[in-house]
Amino acid sequence: MLGNKRTEYSKYKESHDAWQTKTQMLIRLPFPLPWIIIAGILFLIGWALVFFSGENSNTLRLLALESALIAAIANSVVFFEMLLDDIASNVSTLLNEEEDRAKEWISDWYQNIFWSRKNMLVGLFLGSICFFLHVFVNISVFHSMTVKIYSSFNIFVIGFLGGSMFWTMLGIAGLTNSLGKDVNIKASIFDSKTSFLRLASSMIWKVSLTASSVYILGISMYFFCLQINEYILAIVMIFGAIILLYYILPQINIHKTLLEIKHSKLQSLVKQIDLAFDNVAAQPTAENINQLRDLFHLQDIVNGKRSWAFGIGELLKLIGSVLIPLLLFMCDYGN
Repeated sequence: MLGNKRTEYSKYKESHDAWQTKTQMLIRLPFPLPWIIIAGILFLIGWALVFFSGENSNTLRLLALESALIAAIANSVVFFEMLLDDIASNVSTLLNEEEDRAKEWISDWYQNIFWSRKNMLVGLFLGSICFFLHVFVNISVFHSMTVKIYSSFNIFVIGFLGGSMFWTMLGIAGLTNSLGKDVNIKASIFDSKTSFLRLASSMIWKVSLTASSVYILGISMYFFCLQINEYILAIVMIFGAIILLYYILPQINIHKTLLEIKHSKLQSLVKQIDLAFDNVAAQPTAENINQLRDLFHLQDIVNGKRSWAFGIGELLKLIGSVLIPLLLFMCDYGN
């Protein structure tokens, strides 16, 4: 029965694959090999241009990092879609909605996240900005005009993919924020792993950690190959702050919802405790006393349940993955 539902859902969702995922499917290799192969081909082209133009090893290192960044960003979008697929395949069991309504809701989000016109426009906009900055800011890095043009092409691709990745991240955050508003969710303070809220929290953390990895790789381009200036430093700090805020803000909304559920359970228990206490006062039998004791025990259990969907370890890992490279980057700039 479950297999039939998954097959039916796969057909329903098939047309909403991200173009990065479709590219991977065309190469017919498992994740993340296809985009790594594409990046490897781009690097080989760059290596040939460097070899025949007589550029130095620093330029070759820069082209290698550009190729790696292309693969990392494209694979990130594929990974984000895989995360969403894991939830979407069971969306009808996680929402207090009819199955058709649940599918319509997730279908709209797939369309908005992966195939909306805005996804492409954001990519083109960011790609154009990156291309402009690369051409006019780093003009002294290259000796060969051919290599510079090729590197500028890579930077445009990085910006285009980065814009698509940024839009995808915003869409996932928007989907998380719509839970309990656009659709009714099956949420419980006792459910520590399988509720939609906690799954959404886990997805946001994985997305944020992936973004921080791409962020570190992007920093390394300037750390190892290019000259650091105050403008680059400001951009790096802004992107680091965006990653942290991206993780924290949706968690606050999830915390608010879980806290409301927790308070609702506690209020219900308080009413039962008051009634049980009156029964004990009127008839202090062993049965009534045990009932009151059990209710107090349940109250302790509910009080002990976390209303945050993540652990302190997850938060520290993310903060460390952003702040440690940033501090090293700033120290290098200071020297």
